[in-house]
Amino acid sequence: MRMVDVPVELSNLFSRQNFENYPKLSIPQSFIDDRGSILNIADGVLGDVAAIVSLRNSVRANHVHNTDWHISYCLKGSLIYSFLDNFGVQHSEIIKQGEMFFTPVGVPHRMDFIEECTLIVVSRNSRKSEKYDEDTKRFIL
Repeated sequence: MRMVDVPVELSNLFSRQNFENYPKLSIPQSFIDDRGSILNIADGVLGDVAAIVSLRNSVRANHVHNTDWHISYCLKGSLIYSFLDNFGVQHSEIIKQGEMFFTPVGVPHRMDFIEECTLIVVSRNSRKSEKYDEDTKRFIL
């Protein structure tokens, strides 16, 4: 399995321990009281935060990024996240509501949506169309 480094853009809230169960990522800080909860899913110098809604049986990604990484939090629904490790072996994980996962730079990945799904995706880079397209190379898994 791939060893994952903590991106330098993330604050000191994230440590190697948060990445132990890669591709799943543990939430670095949370607060729970009688009013509810606050989950800090990302902190640091970030390029973009997007809410992405995907319909059941749809596919996203199927690409690799040259310089970008993503932290994705599953707000609603579920998906199958697939990626290639350093040896070219494909791995797949079911991601459920309330779970977070990480896509490092240079890792081919794909998302198959089991049901309608809402993700909050935090990226290192801006998602402005021209920059995103320059950094993204299609890769069919």
